[in-house]
Order: sequence, then structure tokens, then C-alpha cells
Amino acid sequence: MPAGIWVSTRGEEDSTNPQNSTAPPDKTAATHLHIVAHPDDDLYFLNPDIQQAIRSGEQLIGVCVTCGETDGRNNRAGDDGATVPVDFPGYSAARQTGLRAAYAEMAVGDRKSPWTREALPMPGGPIAELATLTAAPHVRLVFLNLWQDGTRSGTAGAGRPRELWEGKTAAIPTMAFRAGPATRPYTYSRETLIEGLAALIERFKPTVIRTLDPDPDHLKHDDRNPATRQHADFEDFADHQDHTAVALFSWAAVQTVNGRGGGGAAVESYRGYVNERWPYNLDGTAFREKVRLLDVYGWADGADCGAPEGCGDLKVAAGAPGTGWAQSTTHRYPGNASWLCAAPDGRLAAFAVFGGEAVMWAADRDGRFAAPVPLGGGPLLPHLAVTCTRDGRFHVFGVRMTLGRAPVEQRRALVVAAQTAPGGPFAPWAELGNPADGTDVQPGRARGIGMPAAVAVDSGVHVFVRNTGTGLSGRRLDPGGQWGPWTDHKGSGIQDGLAVVTTADNRIEVFGSSADGIVRWYQPDSGGPFRVGKLHVAAPAGPPIAIRGDDGRLRLIVRQPQSAWVLLYTQLEPRGGWDLQPQWLGGDGGFGPVAAVAAEGGRTGLACRNGRGNVSVGWHDLQHDAAVDWMSGGPVLLHSPAVARDGGGRLVAAVVGVDGRLHVARSDADSGRMSSWTAVV
Repeated sequence: MPAGIWVSTRGEEDSTNPQNSTAPPDKTAATHLHIVAHPDDDLYFLNPDIQQAIRSGEQLIGVCVTCGETDGRNNRAGDDGATVPVDFPGYSAARQTGLRAAYAEMAVGDRKSPWTREALPMPGGPIAELATLTAAPHVRLVFLNLWQDGTRSGTAGAGRPRELWEGKTAAIPTMAFRAGPATRPYTYSRETLIEGLAALIERFKPTVIRTLDPDPDHLKHDDRNPATRQHADFEDFADHQDHTAVALFSWAAVQTVNGRGGGGAAVESYRGYVNERWPYNLDGTAFREKVRLLDVYGWADGADCGAPEGCGDLKVAAGAPGTGWAQSTTHRYPGNASWLCAAPDGRLAAFAVFGGEAVMWAADRDGRFAAPVPLGGGPLLPHLAVTCTRDGRFHVFGVRMTLGRAPVEQRRALVVAAQTAPGGPFAPWAELGNPADGTDVQPGRARGIGMPAAVAVDSGVHVFVRNTGTGLSGRRLDPGGQWGPWTDHKGSGIQDGLAVVTTADNRIEVFGSSADGIVRWYQPDSGGPFRVGKLHVAAPAGPPIAIRGDDGRLRLIVRQPQSAWVLLYTQLEPRGGWDLQPQWLGGDGGFGPVAAVAAEGGRTGLACRNGRGNVSVGWHDLQHDAAVDWMSGGPVLLHSPAVARDGGGRLVAAVVGVDGRLHVARSDADSGRMSSWTAVV
């Protein structure tokens, strides 16, 4: 197997390790913008992505919507808060001081590095704060300063962001601070908050926007999830109500900008409190770094920074490991690696979502990708699933997001576009609905539809999603071109992110990770109904990937909890049982699905996000129980990488970079060594 460092085409000496870089931004670098509800949401739920963006030297703007004033007491968790006086502005100021300190630590390694703080006028009249890190001006923070709970402000009729989103309160005031630009209160209506966030997007022109989870999972309160573990979850949603509301406001702003023709950014959303209820997906190094930065934010060392209100959020001080939130970073829409897809003749095509619309990069028979072509379909969520029929026509599936105030106005619907002929244009997008349509599922819960996975076989094109009951639902396009109804394939308790594969005898198998193994749906006969079973293995840390080897046996690739190592489960024989003892393939940190493709001679080509935020690629030989010699490099990426084999049998690895471009690398036919990355423009 090849060894060595995989060289990045960015040409920077340390470009394969963004965490070691503090280079200033250049004019062609990506721009990152994220929107969170409270100071510390980004540190808990978005990192390490934020830290990797900062240390790559690219522009980063963090937007915090509320002050997160809670009870107004800056006391350590477990201490008697009654002895601490209530001071909402003081506690909120301390949280913002702690957040600036954490960002300074990420950017320049000095939590006391100074900031320039200035007034930022917003649409409709409010004044926000724009803070710029003096030693690293590519790092900026924007504080809108809305009260987390407007009833605490004494303003009649004021409520929370959720109530503002739903129209149950007309406005939320901002907090007046004793120092800084925001020394008097203003108000935000639903419309001015959406416009304010849209104005920030239009001002900073990000290539990537990060938000919290607009569609959190629902919890069944039972022995595994007792109500006593609900923390600040809202009703039966597995997240804080402010997280969800601010995520909806963020997506509304994104759609507003896209609708005005000013969009084009890719979007990534992140799970919140539900992280504690699934196997942890970060390795020890990433987890400890998260905690270290949360300790800076939480003022764990008690050092004096000169701020009279305090230097951080003592409620977080030294308590981050106990929450279960910092041990994972989970993309809300994980999808799978099918967005890079090969036609039967070896032609490749890659698909992504920018500005809420699908785009396609098509490659010629020599593997050269053309510039992206818009396909429309929006407003789409971030992940697309792709399959190709045997006659060479690509079918692209996504989930369309319709926003509204009331739960009944919220809609998430599966949509599809298919080529009319191999290499030809795509027919108009068709809506396939939601498994909850026509059922007694409450409207708000129908938002729980998962990201699609699709496959083409003799019986037609099949598409599957996780339904709101956390089981599997699917629809089939028959050979005559008609879509059948939704079928409930049963099952429960799976994470989003499905793996689908065809067997040598034209059957379909689908896999999903659960809290106690891997759920398996399989057809005993080609074209027949599905049965459901379970592989009783250790619960994976995220979605599985399934492939069929050249020997006809299926293989499952997963990540091990708390290590991020890559594990391989192999079928004993075609149509047979499974070896439930995994092969250890090593790893290079990171999180999210591992992309895989079968090659000749029992080899498997692999690619995954690594602990530096770029890509690690390697080959595994099924005949040798040995770790993969991972090669790292490439750009800082969005979502997850993909791999495929082109018409010449070469391994092609692809990622969508945070710069909004497709980046690819290919293996050498003789040595298997990967080429340098090239960007498709």
C-alpha cells in the first residue's frame, strides 16, 4: 500500500495541517459564517469545524443571536447560586468576554489578545456589536444581544425566539450593557431578525454558512431517555428551544438571500443536545481540545482579565465533560457518499447544493470534470443522494425545505430529478412527499424525515429515508416510469444516514446505525419485500457505509466511538452471515461517514474526514488484517468525502471544499498513489 503525505495543491508548506497554520487570509480564501443562539453553542456543537476554519487563516464571522442570560447569576455549576446576585447584563457580558477569549485562544494562542469593538447598525434600527480580533482581523464576532427570554427584560409581551418565530410575541428587546457599543435597548420583530441575519450574509458573502439544528429528533421518554435527562430540551424535541428557533431564523435568512439572487453559499447544520444520547464520535484529542476551549470560555482558571463583570461563564467552568455534548460533533444532514456517482461506462458526475439549489459537475470519459451546471430543485437541504440506472441516467434525490410560522406550515418533502437520456438534460423536479403524509403524525414531527439513499436495480429505482419514527420508509420507481406509494419497512431507533447496496443476485440491502448495533433491511428475493434484522455489534459512532466486494461479499465500514477509528465488518459469504468481529483499519481522527469503493483483488479504496478537517485516503486489502496506511491532504472540506472508480479503474476521491469548489484527486494506475488535489473551476 502507498505511503507518505498527500500533497495539497494550495501550495502552502503546512496546508496538510490547518491546525498548525495561522496564515493571514488571502483574497481567494473561503469565508465562513455561523449563526448560533447562545455564547458557547459554537464551542459545544460546531467545533472542531470552527477552530479548523480559524487556523486555516480564512475569514470567519460568528453571529450570536441572544445574550443567554438564563438566571443572571454567574456561579459555578453545583455552587449555591442564591449567594450570587442577579445581574443579567453582567452575566451576559461575562459570557461574551469568555467567548472572545476562546476565539483569541483558537486564533493566536492568547486568550487575552485584544479586540476592537464597534457598533454595527442593523436593518430596522437596532445596533449590534461587531468585535474584531486585533491580532487576527480575519476573526470577527457579531452579538445581536436579544434577550434569551424577553419576559425577564420587563418589556410587556416579550417572549422567547421560538415565540417570535411562531408569531406568539411581536418583538424581543435587546439588552443594554454598561459598556461597549450596545448601551441602550432596541427591539427585533420576526421580520427584522430575518432581515438582520440576511443583511449579515449579504455583507460578508460567506462561501459556507453553519447553523444549529432546525429539525431536532423527537424523544420517547422511557427507561433509556427518562424525563430527568431532558435538561433544557423542549417538549419532546431533543434540543433547546432557542437552538431550534435560531436555526429556523437562520435558514429563513439563507432562503431570503437566495431568493434575492445573492446566495450561493453551502450550508451545514449541527445537532445539539441529542449528542449526549448517541455514541460519542470524537477521538480523545479532539474532545480534549474542545474541553480546553470551553474551559477558557468558562473562566475555569479564575485568572483576572480586567473585566469588572467577570471573564467567562462560570456555569461552564470545568464542567463541559459531564454534559455529554462536547464528546461529539454531528452534522444534522449526514447523507452518504453517493453524491459522487459512476455511470456504467465509467463516466463520473458529482452533485452538491449551493444557494439552496443542486449543481452537477460532469466528467468526460478521460475523467476531466467540467464546470458546474445548475439543476435547481430548491430550496434544498444540504445533502443529495444519487444513483444511476443501467442505461446511464442519473437520478438525483434531495429534501426540499418549506419554512413557516406554525408547525403545519413546516414541510420537508423528498424530491427527485432524473436525466431524460444518458448524458442528457434533467426532467423537471418531481415531489415525492414525506412518509408522514396522510398519517396521524403531528405536523411538527414530519420534519424528522432523514436524508435519502437510493439505488437502481432491475425492479426499478428505490429510494429510502429514515422516517420520523426512526424506522425505514421507501418508494419505488417501476420500470414503466411510475412511482409507487410510500412503504413502511419497519424498524426503529436508527440514526440518520443510511447505507444501501445491491447484492450479486440483484437484491437490495439497507443498513442504519442504532444505539445497540446496526439495523439491516434485506430482500430474501430480488424485487421482493424487505425483512428487518440486526447485526449485534458495538454501536457505531455515526452512519455506516456498505459496499459489495468483487467476491460478492458485502462489507460495512463504520467508525468506533471515542476513537474515530475505522472498522470493517465483512460478510462470511454471499447471502451468508456476518463476521461480527471487526477488522481494525486505523484512522486519522475526524468524524462522519467513511466513503468506500470496491476495487479488484479484494481491495477497498477509502476516504474520510480527518482530525485536521481535510481528507485521509487509503487502500485496504481484505486478505491482510492490517491498518490502512492513511494519506492525508486536500482542502478543508464540507460535509463528507466520496470515492469512486472511473472508466480506467482509477480511484477518484472528491470533496466539496469550504471555498465552494469541487476538488478531486486520482490514484496512479500502477502504484495506487494519489495525485495532488485539483480544483474544478
